[in-house]
Amino acid sequence: MTRAELKDLACLGFSADLVMQSFCHTAAYPKPVDVKTHHTLPEFISTRGGVSLRPGDGVIHSWRNRMLLPATGGTGGDSHTRFPVGISASTSRAV
Repeated sequence: MTRAELKDLACLGFSADLVMQSFCHTAAYPKPVDVKTHHTLPEFISTRGGVSLRPGDGVIHSWRNRMLLPATGGTGGDSHTRFPVGISASTSRAV
């Protein structure tokens, strides 16, 4: 959701255990409006109880995978991931 949509819903706080926001689509080559957002959105997210990654911190799917899954699993299903069905498990084993 966008900041405007959250404001329209009068969102004063997040009820989920973890809300994480990243700049993965705008960090590499930011437009002037993106630079402004990079400075203002983190406070908007954090005042509502969320976690805001900094530009350059990486893709949000990678952070989620590190926190929630074992090293042999992965999630996703978009341009950042290579898991066509949304989740993948490694078939390799340590011998």
